[in-house]
Amino acid sequence: MKRIVKQFMVAGLIVPIFLSVANLIELALNIKKVPVTHSLWPYLWPSSFLLGTTHPIYAFDIVDWLILGISIGANVLLCALIGLIIDSVWVRIPKDKNGPAQFP
Repeated sequence: MKRIVKQFMVAGLIVPIFLSVANLIELALNIKKVPVTHSLWPYLWPSSFLLGTTHPIYAFDIVDWLILGISIGANVLLCALIGLIIDSVWVRIPKDKNGPAQFP
């Protein structure tokens, strides 16, 4: 597998975990305020809408953990797809071995 695709897959795994932990920390600091990190979820974790089917984040049971795992797995696949698209575009960019073109 291409290196850039692997990097996007790792980012797709780490970002949701980081957002979940940051969300829990913000809730622990002030339970009455909406966490700022929660507003980043649709942009950095596009598959987070699957979490809408679960119970609140502080009362997880086995089904909630399963849905969380599916959501993170879907995010890894989405990021891998983005990495694959970027890799295919990157390969098609011509590489000039003589440096930048000189215009008269």
